Amino acid sequence: MKLHAASTLLAAIASLRKVDAQTTHSCPAAGSTTTLPITSVTTTPTTIRIPIISASDGLCILTRRNSQTGTNRAPVARSYASLGWEQSPGLFARTNSGASVDCTGGSSNECDVTVPPLDEGMEYVLESYMYSLSQAGGMEAEAARFLEQATFGSTRDSIDSMNQGGNDYAAWVENQLSLPMSSHRAFYRQHTNPKYEFPYLVGATGPRPCELHSRWRRYAITSRDLVYNRKVGWYKHLTVDPPDANGRYVWKVDGYFRTVTTDVSEWLELGQRYRIPHNNGATWKTDCVGCTLVLVCPTCSDTAEQYLSNPAVSVEGIDPSILGYNIVSLPDFKSTDLPTIEDSNEYPMFDPWIKPYENALLNTTSLEGSPGQCDGFPTFRQPFPLDDVDSPPGSFPAVFGESQDNGVEVTFAYDPHLKLYENTILNPLMDGGGQLVMDTHNLGQAFFPQRRTLQALLPPKCLQSW
Repeated sequence: MKLHAASTLLAAIASLRKVDAQTTHSCPAAGSTTTLPITSVTTTPTTIRIPIISASDGLCILTRRNSQTGTNRAPVARSYASLGWEQSPGLFARTNSGASVDCTGGSSNECDVTVPPLDEGMEYVLESYMYSLSQAGGMEAEAARFLEQATFGSTRDSIDSMNQGGNDYAAWVENQLSLPMSSHRAFYRQHTNPKYEFPYLVGATGPRPCELHSRWRRYAITSRDLVYNRKVGWYKHLTVDPPDANGRYVWKVDGYFRTVTTDVSEWLELGQRYRIPHNNGATWKTDCVGCTLVLVCPTCSDTAEQYLSNPAVSVEGIDPSILGYNIVSLPDFKSTDLPTIEDSNEYPMFDPWIKPYENALLNTTSLEGSPGQCDGFPTFRQPFPLDDVDSPPGSFPAVFGESQDNGVEVTFAYDPHLKLYENTILNPLMDGGGQLVMDTHNLGQAFFPQRRTLQALLPPKCLQSW
């Protein structure tokens, strides 16, 4: 009796799981949709039987969507060009998604597709499409399809060129084989230009202050100051001096002048060394006037994290001797010689932190070799030594420039960037770049699990100490 009851229960469960497997749900005509009779009341997976699409230019997709608006679409499975049903990439292709495909249980031209229960307000639908190259544009469509498969993507010029050659794919391949070799790595090394502290360890500092394509910023503290974010175990430090006779507060990073303000936050303890540790793990959140700085002062009366707005660069009323270097006379801001770069419109996801008109690019050679104003700048190759507790081994002083924006004076700070040395097959570095490998002993294992692999592969002589 117990055995019979158990087998009856298993049969009932199986019938629930394949409640609709005996009914075949055909895909609708091309361009139309059929809603499957599966409701959100169902609490168990449902299996449906669907014929394989036999047309060579046909496609049928099983999709989950909002039953009212048709939004929140997620493809579950698909069949096309006489191929059996398969899970579609995406949400339902994940392990334990509840979706599966079995083409062995029915006839040779049918498959059983199992779908998970629906949430309230959702539905499953079958959608059909037809596609042919002749309908899509003939030779242009054929060329575009080939180029999508053989290159990183088709362009109008590449499609036209292919059409002019009669879509001779064999000739195109022969021509590609005859072209000089290109290198993604070489292209990357040539064009990479990130903000990076101590770039001399892995490359060179980009253009110097008076050189073509040097970069300039209007915010005093930069993501380059958040060196602890690089997991090196050091901090840069911010100090704000007591006001001078004119009520101006001088801001310094590792002892070097950065800006001057006429007021400061009430909680800030003047003359104290504040660590600049991080910004919730996102260094780029620092790079704008008004962006939030996170500061910690272990020796202050309040040792908790404090938050401060990043001030604008200013040298107003400052004795030039405190700057150390000449102030560069930059071209007019927003002109072709000093255009604004990194506009928030180009990076909408970073709109809260990338402000318009706060970064500039020197786009002229007119300052190169300019007598007087560009003399005496550091090479930005070796930092000046520091000997403070938990500070980096060295630091670079800031260089400042002044410009005009529609008659209003604007002050900038030079913003050094990393430029990697060329290291290609045709022009390799002497040692293959071994001497430019950073010592990674202080890198966090959780953040850089490849650390041990790097050290195992590289001989000790290739590691350069920070």
